[in-house]
Amino acid sequence: MNHVRVKTFFETLDEGVTLDDLKSIYTEEVHFKNPFYELDDLAALYHFFRQLYQQVDDPTLLITESVSDQNILYLNWTFRFAFHEKQETFSIDGLSRMHFDERGKILEHTDYWDAGEHIYETLPLLGTLIRWIKKKIMAHRSS
Repeated sequence: MNHVRVKTFFETLDEGVTLDDLKSIYTEEVHFKNPFYELDDLAALYHFFRQLYQQVDDPTLLITESVSDQNILYLNWTFRFAFHEKQETFSIDGLSRMHFDERGKILEHTDYWDAGEHIYETLPLLGTLIRWIKKKIMAHRSS
């Protein structure tokens, strides 16, 4: 497993990614999971990345830290992007856990990020409710 290669791959990933590009780093039977999707093969992951990068403007993934132990790699990252219809730039901080097989390809890839903070809290009614609940929980913890 080459950490520099993996880091470079993700920092340069864009809408031009090909299935062959993904094959160079992932196994065919890769398991991918994030707060919204769970995918069980390389073709599905390819379509996920293509769709993601086609739906946003100026996507940038900045890896801020990487830690590895044997065949596991953790990447802290910030993903910045804008939606086509909005001028505002959004930023999501997250962590990826990747498990590599014996050939050095990613077999499992799990992204952890707060969907509540970055998605649900931005919705008019639901966001108000979630922020109110979080405030109540924090007040309860403080007392």
